[in-house]
Amino acid sequence: MTIHTIGPTRMVVYFTPAELRDRGCTAETLDEERAAPLVRRALREEGIAAEGKMEIDAFPSDCGLLLFVHLTPPGRQWFSFGGLEELLAAARGGGVPPEDAVLCWYGDRWWLSLPPEEKRWGHILSEFGRPERERPALDAALREYGAVIFPQRAFSRLLAYFPRN
Repeated sequence: MTIHTIGPTRMVVYFTPAELRDRGCTAETLDEERAAPLVRRALREEGIAAEGKMEIDAFPSDCGLLLFVHLTPPGRQWFSFGGLEELLAAARGGGVPPEDAVLCWYGDRWWLSLPPEEKRWGHILSEFGRPERERPALDAALREYGAVIFPQRAFSRLLAYFPRN
């Protein structure tokens, strides 16, 4: 197996026929659905992060399998809140707050963003606010029309301004 990175999210992966046989497949029988787990495992073995959506263009031949891979890393999690009360309740909802939390104001709503790995806080926030999933235009709209209130440590700063009585 050979992996050649083309950029931060693009790479070329090559498997010889023997490597494919060792993995229980052939170049002709490997479609995108079956190739994705194989590529993810190969990337992890080489120490390359393989998270997010993956697009694969496969070129099988008698010499093996050449794959062009494009990874789209998972985006930030966004949650919207209709009022400050729900936002503060969410901020008080669980232990140590994440440092990378961002707070914005846009469209008469509070918008709180977390990195994708903050699964626990994502579950907590979904109890108080509305999760916004798969909205690629949201980041652009918030950057262009929204107001960034706290670019980092949003929870800590909110609770400093609004301590529990």
